[in-house]
Amino acid sequence: MKKLNLNENFISRIWINPVYYDSLHTTDNKSVEIIDFGMKNDDSGADFLGARIRIDGIVYSGDVEIHRTFKDWGLHQHKKDRKYNSVILQVVFWGEDDRDKNIPPKAARSRNIHTVILSKFLSSSIHDIWKDIINNPSPGFRIPCYPGNKNISNEFKSEWLCELGRKRLKYRADRHKSRLEQLESTGCSPSYPGSRKTRWEKVLFEYICEALGFSKNKDPFLKLSAELDLLKIKKYCSSIRDYEAVIFGTAGFLYDLKFKSDYISGLKDTWKILREKLKFQEMDRAEWTFFRLRPRNFPSLRLAYAAALCMEINEKDFFRRIITAFRGEEKPKNFLLKSVKEILSGVNVSDYWKKHYDFGKESKLTTLSLSCYPVPNSFRDYFRIAFSIFTRSRTHTWNFRECAYTHCVFVCVGVRRCRFKIKNGKNLFRDNRSSKMQI
Repeated sequence: MKKLNLNENFISRIWINPVYYDSLHTTDNKSVEIIDFGMKNDDSGADFLGARIRIDGIVYSGDVEIHRTFKDWGLHQHKKDRKYNSVILQVVFWGEDDRDKNIPPKAARSRNIHTVILSKFLSSSIHDIWKDIINNPSPGFRIPCYPGNKNISNEFKSEWLCELGRKRLKYRADRHKSRLEQLESTGCSPSYPGSRKTRWEKVLFEYICEALGFSKNKDPFLKLSAELDLLKIKKYCSSIRDYEAVIFGTAGFLYDLKFKSDYISGLKDTWKILREKLKFQEMDRAEWTFFRLRPRNFPSLRLAYAAALCMEINEKDFFRRIITAFRGEEKPKNFLLKSVKEILSGVNVSDYWKKHYDFGKESKLTTLSLSCYPVPNSFRDYFRIAFSIFTRSRTHTWNFRECAYTHCVFVCVGVRRCRFKIKNGKNLFRDNRSSKMQI
């Protein structure tokens, strides 16, 4: 059989359709039965996560990695990546011409990974399978509601999208309210120390960090920011080097970091001292995703921004300066945007990160401050609402409008574009005939 140059996505389509093969066995002749294929993973790490496979009568739970040949495991350097330590089965489409080279790879602690050569067990020719897959594209290539959506009026679609937007906004607003209540709790878990303002700053920091993580790293950013105690950090840190050491150290980036420079050595030495004082739970660097990200969005550079932001909040009263910019009489929109950009311009990374996008990797472009990212025009409303809530009494009852707009504050400062639908020049969430919110 001629070895076609098939890509991994195509091989994955064959793998998740058992009609294309039968009687699977590993290279050491152990029977293979698929209980659960797991979830397809489009980010870094194994191709299928959380699979359950019965091999020679024993059920294994873990990940499945798809490759074209045996060589790909080494070429892709999976052995050095801890995200592949949970792989229980490697599926290669082609075996090597020299059978002695059909050697299963090894994971952490020299554990052998069972391997299946898929081409040996196909129920029909690869050409017939290729035609069948082309004629029956996966759900990812089809609109689920097509062609029935043609019969639905545009007005109904618009109202439906608005309703989805309101539900999404309410969900996000409830998250912020719940987090604030959690920090103020005196029940089972201890309350966050300090004043009410410090708790606002903590929530502000957490959700800006979530925004810095975008879609691929928002979960580890939230985990990191929740672990950090800003008051403790303020007590022991005074320079940007201290803040960066804490952020990178807690994020797990300084463990086993092999690049050498005066900056990296300084970070490690500083973290060695601060780690014993702060006692934060360290993360694993494998939790962070670099795969399919542009260098400017790498978590290493975004963590440098988080360190600078943390210092601004602790040392320069960042939160109050933002709120004060929108306080008082109505101000021209351009003036307000200029004020916000001036405040954000103070959030600058250290000199090292102005010239690097990862440890040991220099950037051709100078890293920008947060003020160089797009600032939504609707900042005025967001911060006015946030300021009004911040100055209310502790016994104030939250309503949906306030929580929703507070969410907007946290998201929009976090250097990502606001995604509000604009229809006929009007904000979808505001009735222009009055100041009341129609949510």
